[in-house]
Amino acid sequence: MSLKSLVDVAASVAMIVAAGVIVYVNLGRAPAKREFVLPKEPVTVTGSAFLGNPGSAVVAVIYSDFHCPFCKRFGEEILPALRTDYVTSGKIGLVFKHLPIETLHPHAFRAAVVAECAKRAGAFWEMHDVLFAAPREYSDEPVKALAALARVDPDSLMSCLKTPPDDAVREDMAEAKKLGITSTPFTLIGRRAADGRINVVASVAGVKALGEFKRALDSVLAR
Repeated sequence: MSLKSLVDVAASVAMIVAAGVIVYVNLGRAPAKREFVLPKEPVTVTGSAFLGNPGSAVVAVIYSDFHCPFCKRFGEEILPALRTDYVTSGKIGLVFKHLPIETLHPHAFRAAVVAECAKRAGAFWEMHDVLFAAPREYSDEPVKALAALARVDPDSLMSCLKTPPDDAVREDMAEAKKLGITSTPFTLIGRRAADGRINVVASVAGVKALGEFKRALDSVLAR
């Protein structure tokens, strides 16, 4: 074999080895996390559970899962402070949307449906708090116990569950998918448009320190 041929073979081997190293390194890396892009179209909140002044110019929309431990932490640690400092004072309105991550929490969809039935009885937020605090059991007797804790008539709740409002939950899930929201909790913050929809101008992913939520809300309120 000529010297030129040997050089060509060596170069080819070197290229193959280099390509293999690149592939190996890339396989070992976690996929890059896609940055959330604020929606250009306003978000509809009609029909969703609402807390606060219906005419609030600024609204926070929370996508949540009743079986998500981070949502539980948000609901028990962050939300009460936001209620006190922003909702009760009339600064903002608060909207809840369902995003049960069924691949991780197979019974979360059922919990969302229970909450929707409680909403029909005017007790969504009471059931919201109960579902995060109570055991995750949704056969008849445990559900009746949940109803009692949320001060909902058990028979009315059970009647609702016979023809469950699945569509309301599925609509929230479809909207979240369209927006690119894949984890919970996820909060969108925006200003109310003339038609009642929300023009989103900020977002907070996951459970952050209370101060981060306050900074996001204060920034939107100051606009």
